[in-house]
Formats: sequence, structure tokens, C-alpha cells
Amino acid sequence: IHLFYEELQSLTSIPIINLRKEIEKELIRKNYKKVLILGTPLTLKEKLYNSDSVNILIPNEDEQNLLKETIFNFNKGKEKKKQIEIVNKICEKYIKNGADGILLGCTEFAVMLKDSDLPVIDTIDVLVNSAIEKMIEINGIKNIYKYDNIKQDMKKDAVITPWEVSGEVDYEKIVNEFGVELLNQKVMQSLKDAP
Repeated sequence: IHLFYEELQSLTSIPIINLRKEIEKELIRKNYKKVLILGTPLTLKEKLYNSDSVNILIPNEDEQNLLKETIFNFNKGKEKKKQIEIVNKICEKYIKNGADGILLGCTEFAVMLKDSDLPVIDTIDVLVNSAIEKMIEINGIKNIYKYDNIKQDMKKDAVITPWEVSGEVDYEKIVNEFGVELLNQKVMQSLKDAP
């Protein structure tokens, strides 16, 4: 979907987050110099995450095919630990050769490396933070934490990711900090009435 940002944005007046631009801002903000991109072959071929400000490293063709295979096997539940090890090994090779960050341009890689000590940039986190910033900009919400801060404030056993919510999650705190309201009949009706 992000590969077609310009075309999609031209079809609607509703703002769509330009992930390419937001990733570029994040890489600059965190002062990355050389970043390995992990993504599907199409994402890499279309240069979704290429940057004018940061040296972008792309896995070679053999590594791309291997990474594609790990996604497929991981999704099938086939030797998940082995798939994670393969991805880690590729990342470590690039870190040893000077990469200072690894951009996770595919949700499966974010799941595989969620417990990794590697210097990862999760595009989902960037997208969530960008959505929050856009919400603040449009709605003028002032007292709001960033997604990363909310995750840090939660109890250690709480897990809040785009794929999982578990443990002792303080939903009231999240609702209060984000300046939103719980899903109720009023909200449901406004969604139904939206154009």
C-alpha cells in the first residue's frame, strides 16, 4: 500500500501518512548513517525505503531469496527458531560491516526480531508514532505520550504491539494519555455515519 502513496493520496482528501517520508525523518532524527533494509523482494526492488540522507544497504540476491523463504516458513510455523536465526545471522553480517541500524520493512521481521538486541527500526512503530503526531496536528490534542513512552510506562509483563496485547495493560492510562475514548455506541454510530 505504501508503494502507491501518491496515487492513493490523489484519490482522497483524507490525509494518508507517507511512510517513506516518515522513515526518512526517523533515520535522520536518530542519526543513522548506514542502514540495512529487510523487506520483501518487491519492497527492495521498488526502493520504498531508499534515502537521500542515509547510506542504504540492500541484502544481496541470495540473501533476499533466503529472507523471502524465512518469511514463508515463519508464517507457516515451520522451524520458527531456525528462521529467526537465519535473519539474525544476515543482520549481524551487515552490522559487522558497518551498518548502524536495521530497518524492518516487513511485519514478519518485526515479529521475528522483537526480542533481539540488534539496532532495529520497526516501521510499524514509526507509522504508529506518525499517526499520533498527525492526530495531534489535526485535532490539537496536547497532553499525549508517544507510543514508545506508553510501552515503557506499562508493567514489565504487559505487551502492546500491533500483533499482541497481553499482560496487565492499563487501558485507562492509554485512553487518558492518548486523549481518546473507549469504543462505545456513540463512537460506533459515528463510524457508521462517516462518508
